Amino acid sequence: MNPTRGGEQDGRIWALAEQVDRVLPALAVKLMQFVKDFPVPDVTLTQAFLLHHLRHHGPCTASMIADLLGVTSGPVTSVTKRLMQRGLLDRRPDAKDGRVVWFSLTDAGERLADTLSRHSTERWAAVIREVGEERARTALEIMGNTIRVVDRLQENPPEAGP
Repeated sequence: MNPTRGGEQDGRIWALAEQVDRVLPALAVKLMQFVKDFPVPDVTLTQAFLLHHLRHHGPCTASMIADLLGVTSGPVTSVTKRLMQRGLLDRRPDAKDGRVVWFSLTDAGERLADTLSRHSTERWAAVIREVGEERARTALEIMGNTIRVVDRLQENPPEAGP
């Protein structure tokens, strides 16, 4: 879609899309900086994200982790190896297919994931107090809708215009 195809409404949509295109990179950087301020040293954002995911969704295979992180098997091996060395992850082969490996949190991993989650929740509560509950609820609704639309558009990309 471009502003010359569909008239005034498409022009307004295009202008909003340009604003999102300008603001989103700055927001992404700010969010990354905000969430990586961990109360525990030597935890990377990727490690924290994986710990959080395992805490909320349970054991995952290496390929599930790769899909989740949007990476190949090499980085998955690196991040899981570091977490296992720290005693935060368990690794076990699949009962039916020995080539498949499942990762789960150890008790220490659960405790660290809980600590990180509490810290994150405290920080987001401060943001919510600043912006107000109603606006925070609206933002959450918009984020949820945006995630669903982006997922759908990734599965079925719109046809490109002329």
